Amino acid sequence: MNKIHKLFLITVFLLGCNVKAEHQPFQYDSLTEIESNHKNQPFLLIVWSLECPPCRGELELVSQIKKQYPKLNLAFISTDNINQASELNELFSSLNLPMNELWAFNQSSPQRLRYGIDKNWYGEMPRSYFYNSNHERVAVSGKLSKALIIKWIGENFN
Repeated sequence: MNKIHKLFLITVFLLGCNVKAEHQPFQYDSLTEIESNHKNQPFLLIVWSLECPPCRGELELVSQIKKQYPKLNLAFISTDNINQASELNELFSSLNLPMNELWAFNQSSPQRLRYGIDKNWYGEMPRSYFYNSNHERVAVSGKLSKALIIKWIGENFN
């Protein structure tokens, strides 16, 4: 392989590393896609909003825990409108959160989208769902504690 060819491949690789994911539009049935993305894997689904101060604190906590436990699978749904994606992405980038599973509400009916996530959820935030590898889930309203997340990681990741 000549030097120019090697240089070309390195450049393509480096450009690919800088590509950032964007928030995907969350529709009524998007939860099915999120769950299938984590088939047979435990994951933590966090529902949050820019307008929710406790949510920001929870995102900071999850960012710290993700550094300690890189195998932790995460998915995020923002109840903010997808039109605010640049603000949402900026926050995730500033917290060094993974940007591969980001969703934002895409309809003018947030009640319908919330119902698509959980028919027993009335909009309190932050809201989180702990999924085990069988995709049995436990919902938690309010800010998560580090102890709770670490306990769940210990039970679900080897």
